[in-house]
Amino acid sequence: SWWTVAAELAAIANFYLSTWEEFHTGTLYLGIFNGPVEGIIMLVVMYTITGIYGTSFWDKKFLAVTHLDRLIARHYPELLYHIGNPGLNDVLFIFGGVQVAFNIVLSYRNVYRARKAQRKYVLSPLGRFLPFLITTGFHLAWLAGSGPLSGKPYQAYILRSDLFLPFLLFWGFEFAHQVGRMILAHVTHQKFPYWDWSWVLVSVAAIDANAGVLFGRWETRKYLAKARDVTNHFSLILSQPLIQRTPKSCAIFMAVSIAYSLVAYTRFCTLVIQDITNFLGIACFTVRKRDPVTGDWLTSQELESKRA
Repeated sequence: SWWTVAAELAAIANFYLSTWEEFHTGTLYLGIFNGPVEGIIMLVVMYTITGIYGTSFWDKKFLAVTHLDRLIARHYPELLYHIGNPGLNDVLFIFGGVQVAFNIVLSYRNVYRARKAQRKYVLSPLGRFLPFLITTGFHLAWLAGSGPLSGKPYQAYILRSDLFLPFLLFWGFEFAHQVGRMILAHVTHQKFPYWDWSWVLVSVAAIDANAGVLFGRWETRKYLAKARDVTNHFSLILSQPLIQRTPKSCAIFMAVSIAYSLVAYTRFCTLVIQDITNFLGIACFTVRKRDPVTGDWLTSQELESKRA
């Protein structure tokens, strides 16, 4: 559901925000309520409660579970009328939204102070939110697209199909690559990485999934059904998804997207590890033994061949 998408956005927004803050201040700040500490504790508690009471527990009313409904009804009945009785899931998402907004204010305050001390522009860092906003917009547009569904626009085909989890997996790999490049730019004192080639893939997917809205697919189909005008056949073709036309083609395209994002992120990690290990002269992901004679660190094969 869109609630899952909201939770995904809250998680990656906090991660991007912390990395953006570290890029400009040189220090990794952990806010009053942050993901690595309080966020993980909160998730553990939520999963534990879900495992004991089931997912239906979160549909219960917040005021009823906390027994605040009687207290408010007794002393502040008009307040109960205005706020209603939201469910636990709604309260958690409201809390998450407030927490993200609070972290944004604190992070920008730290960036503002750091830039002020360095006598640099304090507004230019805000422009470095654009990569996150652009890629998020493309992903949401792709998710909201109708794809192979016919009828009304904005059917959110992926969201309501088995492709939703693979879509989140693709988004996760792409986001990890984006944030990883930002961290690398910070530690190597390079320019901020605005552009990412994955935008080409996700933008094509978003445009293709929303072809009916962007190119008037629905109106063209209705017109052809009545007039049977062959001259408008080319217009109909252009206004339909070229890639995600059928459920099968959608699944294939999603698999290709995941493979691309995984390969891109794996390549990025491999290159970074190779550069660091070559520069420092150390080994990574290998088990080595010390030569008892020279004291050099060798692999098992090198050591055996030397002994032979």
